[in-house]
Amino acid sequence: MIPYEYAKILVTSQKIQSQEGYRAWVKKEKLQEFLPANPSKVYKEKWQSWSAFLDALDEKEFEKECEKSLRKKLQELGKEHFRKKKRGRYFVL
Repeated sequence: MIPYEYAKILVTSQKIQSQEGYRAWVKKEKLQEFLPANPSKVYKEKWQSWSAFLDALDEKEFEKECEKSLRKKLQELGKEHFRKKKRGRYFVL
């Protein structure tokens, strides 16, 4: 079996979207010697989820990631755009 990191890169490059798609691809390409049929068991130390392994996000995860990213960006913008000057005045940069 190849290490988790290499397996993830290989699988991600194939743009596989599901567990079933992964298993069918491994079987079709005869990759059982290199990639496990059940990676969650073989890579249990580093395993997060099928979505993480396939690098695919479902709609809810996608929305969550977008919201998280947007909040972070807004916080960064708020810090960058307002800075305190001498005498207690704030200026927009």
